Amino acid sequence: MQHLTWPFTKKEMQEYTDRLEKMKSYFILAITSDNLEVSKQIFFEVHALGQILRTQQEEHQEKAEDERHKTVAQWLAPYDSAELHRKALEARQIGTGHWFLSQHFQQWVRGESPRILWLRGRPGVGKTSLTSAAVEELQSQKYPGPDQTVLASFYCSFTDQLSQDPKNVLGSLIAQICKARPSLWLEIEDRHQTPSSTNQGSAKARDLHTLQEILRDICGSFQTIFLFVDAPNESSESTLLVSTLWDLVREHSGIRLMMSSTEEVVVSPWDLDDDLISTVTMGSKETKQDIHDYVDTKLKQDLRLHHLPSKLKEDIKDSLLNKSDGM
Repeated sequence: MQHLTWPFTKKEMQEYTDRLEKMKSYFILAITSDNLEVSKQIFFEVHALGQILRTQQEEHQEKAEDERHKTVAQWLAPYDSAELHRKALEARQIGTGHWFLSQHFQQWVRGESPRILWLRGRPGVGKTSLTSAAVEELQSQKYPGPDQTVLASFYCSFTDQLSQDPKNVLGSLIAQICKARPSLWLEIEDRHQTPSSTNQGSAKARDLHTLQEILRDICGSFQTIFLFVDAPNESSESTLLVSTLWDLVREHSGIRLMMSSTEEVVVSPWDLDDDLISTVTMGSKETKQDIHDYVDTKLKQDLRLHHLPSKLKEDIKDSLLNKSDGM
């Protein structure tokens, strides 16, 4: 239950009062002198004041609505992993990951492969950077029915405890989806507040079950939902988080989930055999290709290295690849 508040400031009320006083004088003149011009002036003044009041009321309503949305968003997602996305994107070397982005990823986006795309690999091979590149790649594409398509992403990190909480993962995904379609906030506001005789409108405590229900409900509002979750193996409850996400994909045919992690994620054997899941392993072959492409680009673009003999360039690439061990 929202508290009723007077929508105008003292200064605004004084301005409106002054204008009403001015119109009162016009009314007196109109009554005593049947002046057509005075009557027309009164009409325009009343119309203008009415428009101002309507505009002012709409602005106050929009501001109040925005504040409610921010409150609910903060309840849903007290943690934002956008900074982790930015850092991962900055760490990526231009040109790397082409083997994944041009083939496996595009097939997943177009719906030509299973709806769960699981990118696996050992620590340090660049899965997070590749995930951030995939998010940016999808955002740059013009896919059919943009009003019916939404994208949301989250990054877990072993160095950030808040990013490991499953409630923060689900809450952030929900908030991003709602920002894409603000009308969905109304469906969540009732779940955010609980009536109380001592504290009206107090926020409910977040629990994983409630967040699961909300995510299930709002996903039905879109034709296609792209979800990206990086390193769920770093979550404090990784098995629960992965199971929740995979169950969500099974329940909604429009959801496509890309997940990147080490092979440490504990899943049941039947999940691995599920037709909904396509596994791509980021092994030595793929990472060496990225290293080769990066070194090759550097040797071509760097003015200090550009004029080196071709044989020496090949020796440099071979030496770096042999020492990299796919890292």
